[in-house]
This record gives sequence, C-alpha cells and structure tokens, in this order.
Amino acid sequence: MSLTTEQQYFSDKAALLDPRAYVMVFTDNFGTGGLVVPQGETWFLVNGWYLASGLSSPDMPWFHRPAHVDKATTLPAGTVLQAWEGAGDQKGIAYYCRPALVTSQDSRYTTDPISLYYNRLATLKTLGLNVTGLKVPKGTPLSTEFFVIFNAPGGAPCMVRHVSLFEVPWAVPSDTSSVTNAAMNVLNEISDTHTLRSAEEVLFPFTAYDQKLAPTGLGGFNTRCANFAGDQTSPQPQDGFAVVHWSQLPTGW
Repeated sequence: MSLTTEQQYFSDKAALLDPRAYVMVFTDNFGTGGLVVPQGETWFLVNGWYLASGLSSPDMPWFHRPAHVDKATTLPAGTVLQAWEGAGDQKGIAYYCRPALVTSQDSRYTTDPISLYYNRLATLKTLGLNVTGLKVPKGTPLSTEFFVIFNAPGGAPCMVRHVSLFEVPWAVPSDTSSVTNAAMNVLNEISDTHTLRSAEEVLFPFTAYDQKLAPTGLGGFNTRCANFAGDQTSPQPQDGFAVVHWSQLPTGW
C-alpha cells in the first residue's frame, strides 16, 4: 500500500530502531565503485569512519558520529558509500540502516508505522539496562588495548543506550569477539592517544555477534590507554574507564 508522507517518515523512524534493518560494511566489502543507494530507497548512516568523500584536490575522508538514530545522516538514492583508500591499515566502515530490508517483510511498517515507532519507544522505557565496562589501570603502557564482550546471546537483538568515557580515548564496539576487529567509533574523539571525558546518550540497535547467526554482529567493545598530552610515549596517567549501557530487545520487537 502507498504511505502518506507522515506514515513514510515514521516507517523510516521505526526502521532505525530495528536491528534487522542494519548493515555493517568494511573496506573489503564496499565493492568496486562503492555501494550505491538504489532508486526508490533512502538509507540512513548511523556511523561512518574513513569514508571516501569523492574530493580529489586533495583527496580526503569523511566521518559520521556520534552514533544515534536521531542523528543519522540521510543518504538519498544515488549516494555512493566507499572506503577511503588513503587510510592505510585503517578500515573504512559504514553502519547504516536500510529500511527496505524490513518494510518488505513486516506488515507493521505499512499498516500502522506510527504506532510501531511509538510502541518501540514506549517499550524502551521498560527495558532493563545491562552495563559492560572496561578499566584501564594507571601506568598501563600506551600501546595496550582492552576488550570486553557484551554477554548477549548470539543473534539476539539489542540496543546500545549510553556510553561514558573517563580518561580513555574512545569506546569502539567490535564486529566480533576480538579486540583485533574494531568496528564503530560511537563518540567524537581527540586522537587515539589523548584522554577524553565524555558521556552522552547514544541509541542504535545491533545484533549480538554469532559466528553462524550474525557474523557481522557486535560482540563487545574495546578501548585503549591514553594520556593527557596525547603523545606517543607516556603511559596511562590515572585510572581510565569506559562504560556502555545496553538493552536486549524483546521477542516481537
């Protein structure tokens, strides 16, 4: 059925809360020429890292954060998403919502998308908060990284709700249960080696990592030691902490 402009708006807003509508893309998966938003579709970029801007004089990347569904960048039909080749060993990443993945298979998006959106917001208020955290001890050598898993059942639908950083540079959810597979950078940062005190609501859904059920799901998050000067040698000057609040979403979400 054809949706009104208002219904289409809320259908997109509801999809932004649906982990089934999300795609995580890494450097090797953008393909030749990048990913192109098809005609008749709109995508929403919730987190982007080292993406190619298309500028050539000089060539430069672009980023999108913090990761929050209400701050997603709208990608109209014809937009090209591509990893920036100048990043060296850094991975270009895009975490985006593609509503067509769910609107074509879930009738709630066409029969009453407004109620679907507000019912999800109402449900969020009733869900308990799980807390996952990392401590970076004072004196830790600069190159040290830390990883912790979310402990969500593999393939489970979840929602990140809040991120708090104290004297660490960032909190990066990972695509697998490994510190070596960093994915999203949910908050703004100063640098990889500069401590930061930042805390705010972030809101984005994800599917918990499972090797078979959700190989591109999020398994946990990592952080690293940093210092006040942001230099390349000084150890962690005092205890640092990264804390993520998240919820597991109910059946029928």
